[in-house]
Amino acid sequence: MEPRFARLKLDAHAVLPAREWLREANSPSDLLDGDANAFILDGNDPELALRTAEAIRRNPHTFAAPVFFTCKQPPRASALADGPVLDPEEAISAARPILDVLEEIDHEAPLSGADFRLLGWLYSRRDRELEPVPDALTPAIYGYPLAECFADDGMDAYHWIQEMQDQGQIASGRLVARIRVCPKCNSPHLNFIDVCPECHSIEIATKELVHCFTCGRISAMEDLLKNEGMRCMHCRTRLRHLGSDYDHPLESMLCSTCRSNFVEPQVLASCYGCGTASLPGELVPRSFHSWRITDKGRISARVGKMEVAYALLDRLGNVTFPYFEQFLGWNLHFVRRYPEQTFTLLVLRFVNLESIADALGNHRMVQLMDAIVSRLKELLRLTDVTSRSTLDTLWFLLPRTSGAQAGNVLKRLESLRDLVSVEDAPRLEMGVASCSFPDDFRQEGREKIIGAKDLLFELSARLGDKG
Repeated sequence: MEPRFARLKLDAHAVLPAREWLREANSPSDLLDGDANAFILDGNDPELALRTAEAIRRNPHTFAAPVFFTCKQPPRASALADGPVLDPEEAISAARPILDVLEEIDHEAPLSGADFRLLGWLYSRRDRELEPVPDALTPAIYGYPLAECFADDGMDAYHWIQEMQDQGQIASGRLVARIRVCPKCNSPHLNFIDVCPECHSIEIATKELVHCFTCGRISAMEDLLKNEGMRCMHCRTRLRHLGSDYDHPLESMLCSTCRSNFVEPQVLASCYGCGTASLPGELVPRSFHSWRITDKGRISARVGKMEVAYALLDRLGNVTFPYFEQFLGWNLHFVRRYPEQTFTLLVLRFVNLESIADALGNHRMVQLMDAIVSRLKELLRLTDVTSRSTLDTLWFLLPRTSGAQAGNVLKRLESLRDLVSVEDAPRLEMGVASCSFPDDFRQEGREKIIGAKDLLFELSARLGDKG
């Protein structure tokens, strides 16, 4: 794709010469009003450069457009751009490969969610990664300027990136920094202070201490010095000879508040945000990596669709479906040999997740599926076995569960429908079928229990009738 450039002169230090094909803009809003697909920010005003670059990245139509500076900018602004250029022709050469790759991605998906904007930017910059940038004036000290621009309102960029990693869309690269944050408010702005181990007072000082052999007390030497020499302030013994009257203990610090003496002070981390004092071991470590797009993320960027909603179902700890079928067969033989044993086979199919995803958007859909998985985990026991035969179909094998007990499980599964209560979003539709052994076979008059494959097929057909 041929670049269509627009330039904003940041100040009087603009360095690039004018060109007929280079549209001149008078303000950041004017820069975005035209049909430009590439931008040059010419000059040396760091504040205006950052504000304009953020506006470009936040716009879903220009989020991945090539952006160039002509002067060196602070790290936060530089993270939003594609580097410096020295002349207009160099900008064309640098922009063209990015625009060509952007032609490969789905153009509607970035309008629907932040996930696709992040993936689209990473897809079009194949030699770059999402980098954290230090900024001491921000609440978190480190941040991801690009992710913060792409994120929807109310999204925390750090945790959103973790979600994208969990979905397999991005992968961590180089570890850039590791900090520790307050366990109460997650603030990294901490003051490490030395305190008394006994009363936690900060009024401590290094003192030369004296141990009196007569009474065994320890005192600061400055408190023992008298005109006639040293005298114990407790038993009034004169301390003449080191080694026979007194010695210097290992403890060398004294608390002015409680008069305790100790070798090493206790270290506490005092949070500037909430005032909580924590031991260093109680602080929560937080790592900041660079991030690169995965093969799965590239596919998502190209086709404009992610199977994230279904992938979250694998957090149930599903076994492979062939193993599930084999385990079901073993249980069928077991209950035939020991009729007093029982188990329930249950299948759950989500019918309309696609239409719900269209109504909610990708980010809210991920949150919905996360809530569904959490609800299912509450229903399951450690002995229950789960598997997924298709994208939207889950199987449950519940040992030592009778038909009556399974009825309670089915009622609780029905409550999943209430998780979707958003206006304009369709109600969650599900198909559920179950069979308990050996109770259901006795009621149906079957003398022989069928095989696992036949049973799975029969229950799937029953589910289809209900769906």
